[in-house]
Amino acid sequence: MKRFLIQTLLFGLFIVASLAAGELIVRSMENPYKIKQRYFCENPTGTRTVILGNSHSYFGIIPDMLPEKAVNLANVSQTLRYDRILLEHYADNLDSLRTVILPLSYTSLYDVDLEDTDEWWLAINYRIYMGIDRHPAFSKYGSELSHIAVYNSKLATFFGLAESNLSCDSLGHGTSYSLDRKYEGWEETGPEFARRHTAGLHPEMEARNIAEIDRIADFCRERGARLVLVTLPEFESYRANVDMARLDRMRFVADSISTSRGLKYLDFYADPRFGKDDFYDSDHLTSDLGATKFTRILAEELRAK
Repeated sequence: MKRFLIQTLLFGLFIVASLAAGELIVRSMENPYKIKQRYFCENPTGTRTVILGNSHSYFGIIPDMLPEKAVNLANVSQTLRYDRILLEHYADNLDSLRTVILPLSYTSLYDVDLEDTDEWWLAINYRIYMGIDRHPAFSKYGSELSHIAVYNSKLATFFGLAESNLSCDSLGHGTSYSLDRKYEGWEETGPEFARRHTAGLHPEMEARNIAEIDRIADFCRERGARLVLVTLPEFESYRANVDMARLDRMRFVADSISTSRGLKYLDFYADPRFGKDDFYDSDHLTSDLGATKFTRILAEELRAK
C-alpha cells in the first residue's frame, strides 16, 4: 500500500512538473501581446500614433507607413473596452501622442465583454503578457493552462507540429494574412462570416460601447491628440449578407460622434478601390498587398488633417 501511494505521488508530481514546464514553454514563445509590451519597454517615449481595434486593423494597418512614429495595439477580437484599457495602461508612455486611430466595424457597437464570449481565453494574453490587471493573477486569466486546447495548440507550434497564424512585426502589425497564404473558396466566406457576426450582435451593449468611445475621445482631448474613427473595407460577399439596419446604425453613430466632437470619420467600408487581391478573406485585408494599399490611403488622409 505504501509503495502504491509513493508511486501515485511521484506520478502526480511528474504530471504537475510537466504542466508547469509546458506553461513556461508557452510563456517563452513570441506572441503579438508580448511584442506590443516590448515595444513600450524599448520606446518609453516618442510614440505619436496609436492604432487600436480588432483583427481588421491588426492585419490591415501598417504602422511604419504612417506619417509619424506609430504602434499597432490592435488584437484579434479586441473590443472597444480593451481599446480604452490599453490606452490608459500605456498612458505614461504616450506623452508625445498626437493621433489615435480607432476602427469601428459592423460589430463594434454590439460587442459584449471579451470574457463573456467563447473567446474568453484571449483575456489571458492581456493579463500575462501586457500586465493588464483587470483580473487577479490567481484566476483562470492568470495561466495559459486555463484553456487546454489553446495551450496544446501553442505547444504544438513550439515543437514544429503546427504553424501559428498570429505572427506580427516589431510594431504590432499582423503579418500572417498574406496574399500567398489565401485559401481556396475565400470569396464564398461572406455569408458564413456575416451570419456568425450578426448572431453575435448584442444591441443592448450599444450605450456601453458608445461610452467607451467617449472615454477614448476624452483621453485624446486631455492630451491634445486627435481621434480618427475609421471603418476598413469589407469584401462584397460579406457586405451583401450583413444586417443593414445594424450597419447603418453603426455608421450613423460614428457620423454623430465625429460631428459632435469635431472628429474625422473615414468610411472605407465599400471603397471600390479594393479588389480581390486586396482581401485575405471576405472580412479582412491581406496583411501585405491590401494593408499596404489601405495604409497608404489612410496616411494621405491623416496628412490632409
